[in-house]
Amino acid sequence: MEAIYQNLDIPSLIPELYIKTKPTYHLLRCPICGKKEAYMPIKNGIIKPYIACNRKNRCGIVVSLFEYLKTFHNLSKKETVSFLKKNAGIKENINYDNFISVKIDYKGYNPYIFNNYTLNELILNFNKIPLRDKFIAIMTFIYNFSLKTDQSKKIKYYNSRKINPPSNIGFLSKEDIKILSKKLLDTFPLKYLYYFRLFRDKSFKFNSDFAVIPSFDFYSNLITAFRLRNIRPSTLKEIEISFSRIAKPLPYPLNRKLLKEKIFYFTEGHIDALSLNLKTAIAIEGVNSANKDLLKLFKNKKIYLLFDEDKAGRDAKTRLKSKNIIPIYWNKQLGKDINELLINKNLQFIYKSLNLS
Repeated sequence: MEAIYQNLDIPSLIPELYIKTKPTYHLLRCPICGKKEAYMPIKNGIIKPYIACNRKNRCGIVVSLFEYLKTFHNLSKKETVSFLKKNAGIKENINYDNFISVKIDYKGYNPYIFNNYTLNELILNFNKIPLRDKFIAIMTFIYNFSLKTDQSKKIKYYNSRKINPPSNIGFLSKEDIKILSKKLLDTFPLKYLYYFRLFRDKSFKFNSDFAVIPSFDFYSNLITAFRLRNIRPSTLKEIEISFSRIAKPLPYPLNRKLLKEKIFYFTEGHIDALSLNLKTAIAIEGVNSANKDLLKLFKNKKIYLLFDEDKAGRDAKTRLKSKNIIPIYWNKQLGKDINELLINKNLQFIYKSLNLS
């Protein structure tokens, strides 16, 4: 293991971080905050294989080189070891378990980090930017395209659920997707469209009429992921387009501005969130998504749980109940979820439980 790390050519190993070698450290671009204030120590000529950001009060990332490569290059543990061995010019057998894997410490939401990108600049410099920026640039390109298409089918679909869709939900028809595929090919290298699992046979791999529900980035003005809601009758209901190892998606419509609020309402899926018609209704995609990592973002906030009135929803309400997390129950004969309550004109029972009537 030590032999591998000490034979690495760090600048060629991670060129996306713009390495500058100094006598006692490698200076590099932080993979989280994007500032060129991160470093990898060199002590007595020996590389210390971790990346740390100098912006301790604003970023504070500390991640092993191994975990960085594994996470940001989307590699398995075995592939990461092979990648390191190849760079170090070492061929002998290596025990994979000897590699130390330190998890990235994001420290939850950090209000000091924000990159106000211009999408055109990212596209012009696409081959030079880090992998995460490549992904969110493509995501934002697709999302922006979906906002400029004919939205009439989308509006008709949501109106059938008694919802007036907000302007930040896009739409892609089957015809739009043909145009989008060509635009993506003209704008981005095909290898990344394959790498991020967006393309199959040189075209966008998903084909139907979709509402496009974004996941906003806390740390930039771009989109980290989106969900495609199929509005055609089909067994395929909804698809998440994400690359969570480098850009973990947040629930719709959560963003850094909304997080400043004090009270939130968790629902199962964006249809229920929109049906509730409250500013801080958050679309949790499945009750198990309300995990510890997500709940850290809502420390000292009040959360009302409005999950479906089925076994999974009720169990989750009971499991998550705490001083600040309040489950809301109702008679499922009124409607099994928030959207059914809306359609059945019974939503006032929920507002009454929330002291909003």
